[in-house]
Amino acid sequence: MQRCPSCNSSSTKTLPMIYGSGSSTSSSIWVTSRGRVGTRGGSRQTRLAAAAAPPRAPSLVLGFHGMLAVSAVVWILLANLIAPIAHAIPNTKQASLFQTVAPPLMLGVIVIIFLGWVLRHRAKKKRYLPRFAAWEQTWMCQKCGTTWM
Repeated sequence: MQRCPSCNSSSTKTLPMIYGSGSSTSSSIWVTSRGRVGTRGGSRQTRLAAAAAPPRAPSLVLGFHGMLAVSAVVWILLANLIAPIAHAIPNTKQASLFQTVAPPLMLGVIVIIFLGWVLRHRAKKKRYLPRFAAWEQTWMCQKCGTTWM
């Protein structure tokens, strides 16, 4: 146990201890007199525990959904541009070649978007890990509210 550098109190805890002691989850299952089964779950958290919460990890699922949405919009935009661009090309051979080459290029754009998403997620994870490690080592005084590492 460490002493507070501000008020010298011995009433100190780490942020993970504060978060864990002020957060709880519960679940229950019951059967009614008619034979129906019911379930309920919930969680409770003190304000102090909410304030001492760990940094939020980057969401792989939400990022993937965002990447899919961006890919769909880009695909639709590019698909709708192929015909007008092909009609604007005066040479029919070049227009035909453009219409042949455009779909693989569209697929290449989607692959680039996917690789961008992978790199972005890795960068977010790289920023998250040191913040989480710092959170695990941070202490808080229960008397004056000072935090330190």
